[in-house]
Amino acid sequence: MNQSEQKIRFLKKLEETINKGQFDKARSLLRDGPELDESMKLAVHGALAFKEERFQEAEVLLTNSIGLNKKNGIAVANLAQLYLRQQDLKRAKPIAELVYQSNPTNENWGFIYAQCLMDEDKVEAAWQILEKFVSEPKPTERMIIQAASISRALLRIDQSESLLRRAKELYPDSDSVDKAMCDIFSEVAPEKTRNLYKNLRWDTIKEEKKKAYLWNWSFTELRLRDFKLGWELYENGLDPKIGKVGRPLPPQTNHYPLKTQLETLDLEKNTYYVAEQGLGDQVLFLSSFNSLEERYKKNAILVTEDRMQPILKRAFPDTEIINFGNLRLIENFKNRTNGCFPIGSLMKYYRKSEEDFISNRRPYLYPDKTNVEKLRGMLKEKTPDKPIIGISWAGGYWDRQKKTKSIDFLSFANLSKRIDAKMLCLQYGDTEKERRFAQQHQLPIIFTKGINFKTQLDEWFALICACDVILSVSTAAVHFAGAAGKRTHVLLREYMGPFIWGTADEEHSIAYPNLYTHRQLKTETELEFLTRIIKKGI
Repeated sequence: MNQSEQKIRFLKKLEETINKGQFDKARSLLRDGPELDESMKLAVHGALAFKEERFQEAEVLLTNSIGLNKKNGIAVANLAQLYLRQQDLKRAKPIAELVYQSNPTNENWGFIYAQCLMDEDKVEAAWQILEKFVSEPKPTERMIIQAASISRALLRIDQSESLLRRAKELYPDSDSVDKAMCDIFSEVAPEKTRNLYKNLRWDTIKEEKKKAYLWNWSFTELRLRDFKLGWELYENGLDPKIGKVGRPLPPQTNHYPLKTQLETLDLEKNTYYVAEQGLGDQVLFLSSFNSLEERYKKNAILVTEDRMQPILKRAFPDTEIINFGNLRLIENFKNRTNGCFPIGSLMKYYRKSEEDFISNRRPYLYPDKTNVEKLRGMLKEKTPDKPIIGISWAGGYWDRQKKTKSIDFLSFANLSKRIDAKMLCLQYGDTEKERRFAQQHQLPIIFTKGINFKTQLDEWFALICACDVILSVSTAAVHFAGAAGKRTHVLLREYMGPFIWGTADEEHSIAYPNLYTHRQLKTETELEFLTRIIKKGI
């Protein structure tokens, strides 16, 4: 056996020893074994440190090893695994890509690389990685489940269900498929999903993952209008382990105790009620702040973003309102406060049933009236007899959300030619392409200048309220319009949509006084969907 073969055999034995957790034996092997080059020596010591959970030391050793030899497979593989362990997919991705490209038939690295792509919302690219693996005679269970999840994100629901059926046939004794079905079909088949959640073998789920399952279950129950159970489960989203897909609070709140139970508050101390999640969620949850009992409200301080402050000062004139930066400035007064209370956690007290929503279904956010009148005058100047329809065609933060919450602008453009009205763009983000298209084709669609819809929320809110009616996909715009009492029509896919819109084909929203939801039928084009709503009279 030559020297090279000896080293390969030694490294393999060393890897097996480390993987078995025999760390002292591994150190003995390293001490007595053949001499390794510097990169390999660092890689092996780094792998050992990683397995012993000395993560900081492991990162230094493995990074230095790769610095000496970028193709050191042991160092690259272990550093990628280290970053994955730390949920740092951004740093894991270039390493995982390197390993996968050097060994594209390796199922483990295909899976890891696809995970990293999904974290960046590159869903189609992730599917291309996994497709060849799930085409094999017996792919691993986790690979099929991951592929089914990606199919769901790409709106290939039939394909997703087919993959999960196959997983169930190949692995009949595993309940992982049922867990995946819960996650994938929450919006598509909530009744079925509810039963799946209830029948899960909860004792088989690791504690660190249990909260994520409970958090996902909350949306099924909220969608089905079991608000008592739904809001109880919703509290799991505050767990830091769930991360950015849960209910992460701004870092400034970390310096204060987290409170979610009103009955535990000292009524003589201040409580910081913290705005959370996206703008639409904030607007929805603020309806419950409006219901906050006087004994809690007298010492309530509402903490929100700067851009929301003008709107909230009109809505809650008797409440002190501060921005997140001020939480750090008043940290010395922590002993006079109860802590931070996320406003979503008020829902379990004041929106426990459908009746609670309906009985509180009234306007609670108010625009600047002077600004509304000024903007409306400008909009009506050239065509005073035509109604103004505010439109928004794209929503969602993640690409996979955008697929379910968007309608092609061209459909709105074609609709504008068929109706005797003017449309006003309320879409945030870059709309220059749509603006040029409307000008080129002389469409009756107005695009405003000088207002940044993302930062100048008060001006945007006034613009929304200057319209006669809102026709939009599910974005923050419909929540603002709904909370102001504007007549609003929300455009939804056949079965997709945020939980607050429920499951009915068409209905008056339980949350807002003059808002109606509409679902596109499988048989309809987007233009036919929009035309159907217009014909009903908006």
